[in-house]
Amino acid sequence: MKRVESAVDRTIQMALALPRNLAGQEIGRQVIRSSASVGANLEEAQATLSRADYIHKVSLALREARETLY
Repeated sequence: MKRVESAVDRTIQMALALPRNLAGQEIGRQVIRSSASVGANLEEAQATLSRADYIHKVSLALREARETLY
């Protein structure tokens, strides 16, 4: 989780460096949301009771990570 937290911190710093126009603000908000969602889904995966739910949560985290990169 330390790597995820570090990535979220770097993402926030990057988002703060975006232009202060409407497009920059919207992109920044979306990137922060999707990167933070990676950690949230991985935390939820650790608390699951079934293998299927674990796989589902990890796949959601992967999807959010891909969205962040896009």
